[in-house]
Amino acid sequence: MSTIAVTAAQIGLVHPTQAKVWPVKLAATVKAGQVLYQNSSATFNLCDTDATATDQPAGIALEGGVAGQVISMVKEGAIYGVTLSGEAYGGLVYASGTAGGLSDSAKVQVVGRVMPLSDPSLTKVLYVEIPWGSADFS
Repeated sequence: MSTIAVTAAQIGLVHPTQAKVWPVKLAATVKAGQVLYQNSSATFNLCDTDATATDQPAGIALEGGVAGQVISMVKEGAIYGVTLSGEAYGGLVYASGTAGGLSDSAKVQVVGRVMPLSDPSLTKVLYVEIPWGSADFS
């Protein structure tokens, strides 16, 4: 399993007007760039694919925060701040067995795909796309 590094200070939306961002109340301390899931109390905590109760990603934190705080979470859109240099264009990115982490190891919980920007270097960014069930209501 390869963990994909995130630089919390660099997490940001590539195209803010095209992203689907949701305000969420935190159940615990999180950092920008960590994968979140919604718990049974309707608050959000770190997603961990090694535990059934916490393995359904809802989005990626766009900012850090502490329990009780409301932050922004992206459920669809391209983000900066994820180290994708070793990943293939079009490659899938998954929620990890490490709480809040990202991985390139095949898991059921896909959170996005490696996509190029249109700059001369074809800079790689993470396009987050996390469906919320069969009827996406956002």
